Formats: sequence, structure tokens, C-alpha cells
Amino acid sequence: MWKFEEKEKGPEVLLSWIRILFSEHPDPETLVREVIQNSLDAKDNSSIQVYFIIGKKSFTEISSYFPNELKERLKKSNSVESDFNWPNEIYFLTIEDFGTTGLDGPTGENGEIPEKGSSNYYDFWWRYGLSGKKETKGGRWGLGKITFPMVSRIKTFFGLTIRRDDNRELLMGEVIFKEPYTYNGRRYQPYGYFC
Repeated sequence: MWKFEEKEKGPEVLLSWIRILFSEHPDPETLVREVIQNSLDAKDNSSIQVYFIIGKKSFTEISSYFPNELKERLKKSNSVESDFNWPNEIYFLTIEDFGTTGLDGPTGENGEIPEKGSSNYYDFWWRYGLSGKKETKGGRWGLGKITFPMVSRIKTFFGLTIRRDDNRELLMGEVIFKEPYTYNGRRYQPYGYFC
């Protein structure tokens, strides 16, 4: 299920990382570097394995992840062309890593916000421009993860993690819109989450 947060009244600030997201397309080296950096930072044992796989599915097989409401919100936020429609076949990139801790730590499900750096899960999904990584780790600015939606035409990505700390399998997704937008008479933030 996709969740979208309404925007409170007040000034609208377009964050610099959203401008970057819609103005640039990362080269493959940038994406690979970001992925491998994250995997190395979450290394659980002496070696890790990272796989990049390009796949294709018919839209009907995955349509539950891409409802018409998402398409309409993408249009309302000027994130896709006004005549955009879901294609019959969807090409996707799957990135898998093994030998890592997964996105572990508190998830925030109980309403509590974990301290910065105490939860890889929360830091990855909910924090931009903030990172709990220390000086010896890469990605200390918390912005490298924008490479994931940057490679998507619809600025959307999903993450499935199998966590070392509690063995839970958690699936989440995120879409970044070009700007705050109005949908069914209400104003919304420029992002949404699948959970």
C-alpha cells in the first residue's frame, strides 16, 4: 500500500536533492559505487557479494505495486509527461547483496524516532542529508541514496531486507515527486512510501 503525506500550509521549499534528482541521470559507475559502498559499510563477515540483474516483467504481474493513483500523482507533480501511462512491459534493475547485516535496527513502527546512527533501516528510509556513519565510513552526508530513484523513470525504488538482528523480512518502497502537488483537492509532500 502506498502512503502519501499531506503538506501543511506554509512556504514550499524544493530541497536541493530533489532538484538534483530531476536534473541529472547518474552514470552506471556512480550507481555501482554507491551500492558497493553501502554493502561494504554493512559488511557482516569477511566477504560480501553484490549482484546487478536487469529483468523484465509484464505490467499485469506487478500492477499491485503500481496503482493508477501513483500514476496520477506522478502526473500532478509534473514528475512524468502528462500523457504517461504504464507500459505493457516493465524493465527493472535488481541489486542484491549478501554477507551484510541488512537494514537492521529500530524501524520506527512503534512511533518512536531512533537516534541518528542507531538504525540502518530508519536512516536509509527516512533520513536525507543526515547520516549516522562515522568519519571512516563513506556516505556521511546521507545523500548517496538518491542514486536509486535517479535511475528510475518514475523516481521509484523498492528495498527488501532480511535483517540479521531479528531475522525479519521487510519490504518498503519510495517515490520522489518533482515538487509538492495537489491531488483530489489536497496538497501533498514531494514523496510517498510503499509499506
